Amino acid sequence: MALGITKDNRRYMVKAGLYLREIPDVQEWTEDLDKLSLMNNSIEEISSGMSPKFPRLSTLILSGNPLKSIPDCFFTQMHGLYSPFKYCFNLKSVPTLKTLRLLTRLDLSYTKIEELPDGVESLINLKVLDLVRTSLSMILTGVLHSLSLLQQLRLPIHIDTNRRSFGIETVGRFLWQC
Repeated sequence: MALGITKDNRRYMVKAGLYLREIPDVQEWTEDLDKLSLMNNSIEEISSGMSPKFPRLSTLILSGNPLKSIPDCFFTQMHGLYSPFKYCFNLKSVPTLKTLRLLTRLDLSYTKIEELPDGVESLINLKVLDLVRTSLSMILTGVLHSLSLLQQLRLPIHIDTNRRSFGIETVGRFLWQC
């Protein structure tokens, strides 16, 4: 049904479960593309020079792909993007997120991320940070202090969460879930 609704709408592209090995050619995308689903394919990498110009893209779903990394330039022209990383089980690194200032939810759960991506402290509109089932072992205190709108923080069980290091006023703001 969802595929039928989006079939004739050029602002949506659904290429889910098609066993794609790479991201579709940028020529297939329209510049006013709003939502793109590439979930449950076989995409292992994104070409190193790929930097699609889609300033209106709000949703990019990459979950269920064996992605290992994403090139630094990939998100530079996607300013309104929603977090696309959940369930990218092999993903070990994410490029800088400095340009994604409108991001309200960053979901890195079920990835192999070992450290927070560069630029997380710039996500001034971030409300949810989900790090459950990651390989993350530490979060620098200053990063959390810069996320003044953060309402929900989900951490992996194995992370060292000396909550005193975050400051008592900070702990009160977060919903701690492991």
